[in-house]
Amino acid sequence: MTASSANTFALALEPVWERVQQRAFVRISAHNLQVRIVRSSVGGESGAAEGDSPGDAMHQLVDISAGGIRFESNDDYEAGEDVVCHFELPGSLCFVLRARIVRSPEHLRAASSKPSVAVEFVGLDETHRSQLLRWVYREQVRRHRIRDREQEKAEKLAEKRRVSRRQVAARIVAGPPGDRAQPPSTSEAKRSRTRLRSGVSTAAAIIWSGSKPSAASTARRAST
Repeated sequence: MTASSANTFALALEPVWERVQQRAFVRISAHNLQVRIVRSSVGGESGAAEGDSPGDAMHQLVDISAGGIRFESNDDYEAGEDVVCHFELPGSLCFVLRARIVRSPEHLRAASSKPSVAVEFVGLDETHRSQLLRWVYREQVRRHRIRDREQEKAEKLAEKRRVSRRQVAARIVAGPPGDRAQPPSTSEAKRSRTRLRSGVSTAAAIIWSGSKPSAASTARRAST
């Protein structure tokens, strides 16, 4: 902290944040999507807008961002070569964008199991860039929701399996059903209490009758 004037101070802070992706735009995977690449040097720009030309080739998209795309290809694309990209994104519009090769298959072969080519869009207007940004954001949100639902389902299934294992372990510890001490039912408990009361009454009657003097002993006492 240093004093810049008599009444103010300047506080210097060390930056603690870092960028997750070292690029201007977030790039997400785009598998199962295709892109048609028109090579301007072969087919020309007019051929790019009118059907197939000798320079047309369909490729599988690898990833996409608002700044460019990467697609699988083993063709001899050269860095700096101008191309035109035709692709359609689910729930969005069809895009026809000028682009330039920035990394050829030779540069990306070591980083990936399949050769791929990276291109960046050239002269992209704000309308198309905003559309790409919105699609990337919505796709990220959708994939996160799917991943969260799958994770929640997996956790519920794991908890169900844990409960099932605990129940099986409890049955094993308790033993077979025949060896368990079954608690008496309500009717059996009532019958047991009735028999107990009846037995107590009978014993009391026997004791009382045994302590009462007989008629013969009473007569003998009277004669004497």
